[in-house]
Amino acid sequence: MVTNIRIKEKEEFLKELYSKENNKKLRNRIQMLYLLKTRRVIEASELSKVLMVDDSSITRWLNIYRKGGLKSLMTSSPDPRVGVSFLFLKSQSNKPI
Repeated sequence: MVTNIRIKEKEEFLKELYSKENNKKLRNRIQMLYLLKTRRVIEASELSKVLMVDDSSITRWLNIYRKGGLKSLMTSSPDPRVGVSFLFLKSQSNKPI
């Protein structure tokens, strides 16, 4: 179960970030945060089904988010194409989350 995580970002911010992201892997990560924030999904096993990813991916993403927040979640990947949203996050860094 994933009830012990607090998503710091506001729902509207996550929606906007999701709508601007083209990379499917990053969209999944943002959607995971949104689903947890809105409490539409609270269990890791349910998240993996909704997002159609392995349970281990959900666990890894949650650990990354716990340790480094959204910026880390959006920039940590072995795939060099993942992390493009970092520029968007950087441009939003002065705005309240």
